[in-house]
Amino acid sequence: TGTLTVSNDDTSTKTALDSMISAWNSTNTLVRSKTGKGGEMQGDTSLVQSNFSLRTIASGNYATGTYTRLSQIGITMAKDGSMSVDAAKFASAIGSDSDSVSKLVSAFSDKASIAIENVTKTDGTADMKVSSLNTKNNNITKQEDEMQRRLDIIQKQYTAQYSALNELMTRMSSVSTSLSNYLSSLSSSK
Repeated sequence: TGTLTVSNDDTSTKTALDSMISAWNSTNTLVRSKTGKGGEMQGDTSLVQSNFSLRTIASGNYATGTYTRLSQIGITMAKDGSMSVDAAKFASAIGSDSDSVSKLVSAFSDKASIAIENVTKTDGTADMKVSSLNTKNNNITKQEDEMQRRLDIIQKQYTAQYSALNELMTRMSSVSTSLSNYLSSLSSSK
């Protein structure tokens, strides 16, 4: 007879958690840099709302067992939205009820994945925003083209008016010279 020992792979759970938090922090940093002060999409409501939704998911309550909130297993969120893990608290939670920890991380991961997919999928928030911005860009290009066409017409009109005025001034100068010569000849003949 042999003995079979079954145990949880706490190392792979911690590795998966670290990977998830790293991806979370990278996404959070990117969104904050793009929507924050001076960012290309500063104040963009769709991305800000998506980031808010993710933060709400991270602070949510999951009825999964002993542990129902990420903070109970050492996962905390800073004011800037970045996540970190208290390794000692996480190890204690894993040691106490690894099944509950695994279920909690899995439930959070599932919800976060759905939220991220809603942003990144075809016809998702990001795709629709890009499409909207492309449409706006195309409309601006059309407006610029129309403005240039109008300016070209106005320039032709002004050029034609200037040429006509210049020709008229040349004729008037010629008439003035002729008139001056005629008047001079009249006064000298007296």
